[in-house]
Amino acid sequence: MEVLLLSVIFGIIIGILVGLLPVLPIYFGPFVLYYFLPYIELEHMLVFWTSVLIGSQYFGSITTITTGIPGEASSIVYLNDTNKMTLVEKNKLLYQTAKGSLVATFVGVGVLYGLVQYTRSADDLLFFSSVNFQIVAYTVAMLSFILMSKKMLVTVGLILLAIVISPNNNYALPDTWFQIQLIFQGYTIYLVVLGVLIIPEVISYNSKLSKHQSHFEANHKATLNTYQTIKASIVGVLSGLIPGPNSILASTFAYKSTKETKQKVVNAEVANNSAVISALLPFITIGIPITSSSLIFSNLLDIKAITLPETIFLPSSIAGVNTFELMVVSIIIVSVIMYYLAINFIDVYVNLIDNLHNKMKFIMIGIVGLLIAFDLYASELTIMSYSLLLMFFTAIGVVLKNKNIDAVPFMFMLLLGDKVVWTYMQYYQINF
Repeated sequence: MEVLLLSVIFGIIIGILVGLLPVLPIYFGPFVLYYFLPYIELEHMLVFWTSVLIGSQYFGSITTITTGIPGEASSIVYLNDTNKMTLVEKNKLLYQTAKGSLVATFVGVGVLYGLVQYTRSADDLLFFSSVNFQIVAYTVAMLSFILMSKKMLVTVGLILLAIVISPNNNYALPDTWFQIQLIFQGYTIYLVVLGVLIIPEVISYNSKLSKHQSHFEANHKATLNTYQTIKASIVGVLSGLIPGPNSILASTFAYKSTKETKQKVVNAEVANNSAVISALLPFITIGIPITSSSLIFSNLLDIKAITLPETIFLPSSIAGVNTFELMVVSIIIVSVIMYYLAINFIDVYVNLIDNLHNKMKFIMIGIVGLLIAFDLYASELTIMSYSLLLMFFTAIGVVLKNKNIDAVPFMFMLLLGDKVVWTYMQYYQINF
C-alpha cells in the first residue's frame, strides 16, 4: 500500500512538472520508470504512468494560458487566442478548462471501463489474440499513421526503415536481413528514445521567458457550457482511438466545433483530456500501443515479460480489485486532486515556470548527459559505436522535429517490429 501511495504522489509531481515545463514531454513519465523496473510491480507502474498523463493535461493548459508557452503540443491550436485575452478572461479560462477537464476525464474513464469490461469475455479475448485479428490491428495502425500524415511518403519511409532495423529474434527471416542489421547491432531502446524524442526537444527548446507580474487566480464563478463540454469529450474519446498524435487531433477537431473564441479553448482542452484516456483502450484490450507514451510503456512491459491484456486483470494488492480496476480508481482520484490543484495556487505555478524555464535547457542537458552515461555503462557498445548510433537517431529526430513530422510511426515499428514481422510471417505460413 505504501508503494502504491508513493506511485500516486510521484506521478502527480512528475505530471505537474511535465505540464508546466514544455521541455519535459508527456512520455517522460514512462521513461523515468526504466530506473525502477527491477523494484516496481505492474499495478504501481500503471498508477504512476496514468497519474503523469492526467497531471500533464491539467497543468499544460495553465502554462499556455498564463505564460503564452504551449505546455503541451495539443494546446498550440489555441495559443494565439489566449495571447490576445485580458487577465480577467484568462482567470475565467483557468477555471473553465480545469472543470471541463474533470468532466472529460470522467467521460473518458466511463467509456474506457465500459468497453474494456465488454471485451473481457473469453471468446472476445481469444479472438483478439488470434493471428488474423493481430494482422488487421497492425495493418490498420500503420495505414492510420500513413493516411493521417501530411507527408505520407516520408511516413512510409520511416516505417520501412524501422522494419529493417528492429527485428532481431525472428530466425525465419533471411540472412540478408540480419547482415543489414549488423550496422545497428547493439542499439538500446533508451538510446533510441534519447535520440529520436528527447534530445531534439532539448535542442529546439526556447528558454527566453520574461517575468510575469500579473496575479492569476481562477475565477470560480465562471460558468461551463455543459452541452459543449460533453460534445468535446465525445470528440476526444473518438479521436483518442486514432493511432499517432491523437490528443492533437482531438484538440483540433473540438476547437473547430464551435465559433465562440473562449469556448474553442475550453473545447480543445476538454477533448485533449478525454483523448488521453481513450487512447489507453487499444493498449489495454489488445496490447497495441498507439501513442509515444504507450509505446515506451509497452517496451517496459516487454523487459519485465508482462503481457497485456491478460495480466492487467489479475488481482491487485487491494483485495477484491484487479489491476485494471485499481488503475481506473486511481485515475478518478488523481483527477479530482489535479482539479483542486489546477484551480488553486496558480501564482505559485507561474513563479515556478518563471524560475525554472530559463534554466531548464541547461538542467535537461545535464540530465541527458547522465542518461547517456548510464545507458552506455549498461550497454555492450563501445563509446564510438554508441556515439555513432546516437548521432544517427538524433539526426532522424531533429529532422522530424524541424519538419513537424510525427515520430510515433517510426517508434511504433521500431519497438514493435519483432511482434509485427513475426505476426505477418505466421499469417503467411498458415495461409500460404
